[in-house]
Amino acid sequence: RRTAGGFNGGGPGSGIYRTMDGGDTWERLAEGLPQGDMGRIGLDIYRRDPDIVFATVEAGGGRGGVYRSTNRGNSWEHLSTQNNRPMYYSQIRVDPSDPNWVYSGGLNIYVSSDGGRTFRGATAEVHSDHHAMWIDPNNSNNLIIAGDGGISVSFDRTRTWRQLRNIVISQFYEIGVDMRKPYFVCGGLQDNGSWCGPSRTLTTLGIRNRDWYNIGGGDGFYVRIDPTDSSVLFGESQGGNVYRKNLITGESQRIRPLPRAQGQGQDSGEEVDFAWNWNTPMLISEHDNRLIYVGSSHLMKSADRGVTWEAVSPDVTTGVNRDDLEIMGTQVQRGMTLSANDGISSYGNLTTISESPTSPNVLYVGTDDGNIHGTRDAGTNWVMLSGDMPGLAAPNTVVTRVVASRFNEGRVYATFDGHERDDYRPYVYRSDDYGNTWEPIVSGLPDDATVNIIVEHPRNENLLFLGNEIGVFVSIDRGDSWAHLKNNLPTVPVDDIVIHPRENDLVLGTHGRGIWILDDITPLEEISEDVLNTDAHIFSARRTPMWRVTRWQEWSPGTWRVSNPAPGARIHYYLKEDAPLPSPTVDARRDDGGGRSGGRGGGRGGANQMPPSVPTTPPEPTVKLTVLD
Repeated sequence: RRTAGGFNGGGPGSGIYRTMDGGDTWERLAEGLPQGDMGRIGLDIYRRDPDIVFATVEAGGGRGGVYRSTNRGNSWEHLSTQNNRPMYYSQIRVDPSDPNWVYSGGLNIYVSSDGGRTFRGATAEVHSDHHAMWIDPNNSNNLIIAGDGGISVSFDRTRTWRQLRNIVISQFYEIGVDMRKPYFVCGGLQDNGSWCGPSRTLTTLGIRNRDWYNIGGGDGFYVRIDPTDSSVLFGESQGGNVYRKNLITGESQRIRPLPRAQGQGQDSGEEVDFAWNWNTPMLISEHDNRLIYVGSSHLMKSADRGVTWEAVSPDVTTGVNRDDLEIMGTQVQRGMTLSANDGISSYGNLTTISESPTSPNVLYVGTDDGNIHGTRDAGTNWVMLSGDMPGLAAPNTVVTRVVASRFNEGRVYATFDGHERDDYRPYVYRSDDYGNTWEPIVSGLPDDATVNIIVEHPRNENLLFLGNEIGVFVSIDRGDSWAHLKNNLPTVPVDDIVIHPRENDLVLGTHGRGIWILDDITPLEEISEDVLNTDAHIFSARRTPMWRVTRWQEWSPGTWRVSNPAPGARIHYYLKEDAPLPSPTVDARRDDGGGRSGGRGGGRGGANQMPPSVPTTPPEPTVKLTVLD
């Protein structure tokens, strides 16, 4: 079980169970399997003989690995210790046509041709971390694998691989935008580094894979671009490994703050050991583009783009030692607990930072153990603000976002995520007194989808957007009510949202379907009760460049491509009721004497001649613009 603070990979209830009556009753199978606690277990049944079952078992003391049963699980034989990082993989597959060919998922794909006794690596050409596999039951040479690097296929039983690059399944944690024309979107991907790509291109081919470029490795997270110089950006990989990069020179420098003797804002002779979240929050100040913040267990500030750092807060976490916490009724201990805290690098660190756009002295931070702190004097004094959150089920629920309003210095929004304790309810709050009191704002949100992000429109204080585990929601009344903003957006977790300040585009970073852009949200910016009560309304038109687009030809099957936004200016309008459309008419004459019948297409007339076919659906309303010098 995983919590925000740790991971317990096994326990006394873990084992292999069998049912012979469709699930009404179950029996635990034990003969030949490890004694004591077991962790994650993977299973596969040989299709041509269901008596043969393979298992990959997590267990301590060298007892883990690959097991086989030839009598439907009544007894088991330990064949191999092959079981790379079991809590993350534990995938085993047997060839549907040959039980001697067995595959194990892991950092690599491992293959055995002797029934699971010995294994060799078989995916040197493919991105690591494999979680799923399919073997063609009619041709053992054909395999499909899926993992952190996407989907790959082999047609020669793992000797060579081809990655499928035309399926949009990228998982973005965080995104950012720059101010180029057209603007670029940058973001951090799960185990695929950080990348930047254009919101449109200047060719007729649209946006292709090759239009994206890599800026950093590891697991990618926040990317923040200097708003005055798009060639300078800040990125990071897991655990606070922050870097500054110059896109023109290619220079990249690691700028992660190092532990040193430091007190709150000044040296004190006390050694500070910073703890970092896997997804470390980072921002560039709106008041000074040379000033950046990153969050460890402390809020760190650099006034010179990461050359030097100072802590401007004390440790703002609860200070709880996660080794003292229980998971599934027991304390997690390295060397004793299976997969102890695997995947949880540390506990007690910042998850979100916000600087007030109206005052550089007003800052907020949130942590993975449920704390929100605020300061109104640039970090000299900090106040705990999350002691009384109405309706919050547990005080140490992860804070996913704190967002200071740009319209009211005292207004701030906060969101929490409790899914790691099986609490999927939405927790969204608004405060108008610097976080001293909070009001829940969840009306209209689904009660089984945790919230990841909330953003405020830069020009309309009533317009908010929220990303949760199923999509994006919008509010036009400052959070008092919410509506699902879907259209053609698939059902997918939305982990980050950015509103481009110039183009007024809504940019989404999703965990599984890449980046999506809703072009020009001016109608949502200008919608109001007054507009909704009028019979008709035309919204402001966005200033639209006329791009000089190069016509290219390219034949590249098997790669991904999406069209550029449609050319031309758009006019958005609202009608309170459907407008009446004119009935379709036909310019046709009937001649009973057998002469010609005029109209669309003409044709031979006659007594039974019918007029040419007429569309029964009224035409779509259109607007024609004539642009004069």
